[in-house]
Amino acid sequence: MNSNHKIETHKFWIQVFFSTVVLSLCTFQLVNKTSQESQAMYWGGLTGVLAYWLPSPSNSRESEQYTYASQSSTSQASSDGLVVKETGSQMVNARETEH
Repeated sequence: MNSNHKIETHKFWIQVFFSTVVLSLCTFQLVNKTSQESQAMYWGGLTGVLAYWLPSPSNSRESEQYTYASQSSTSQASSDGLVVKETGSQMVNARETEH
């Protein structure tokens, strides 16, 4: 096992440990009916840790297709003299011009 993988593994388990501690503390304090002023702090801690672990809200399939399409834009000449250029998610037709 290389040292970089070992460091990443340790980092992950330390994050899990601290997240568990914060989630437990915040949940315990919210269940114990603490004062209204401190409840906001515990809800903030709870949602902050949960937000850290949740994936970003994006459709990974669409973003993969967009990345692929933008990296490999192509041009094709058709039999009637039109050039079809594909960029991103658009198809653009342009008349071939002779120089």
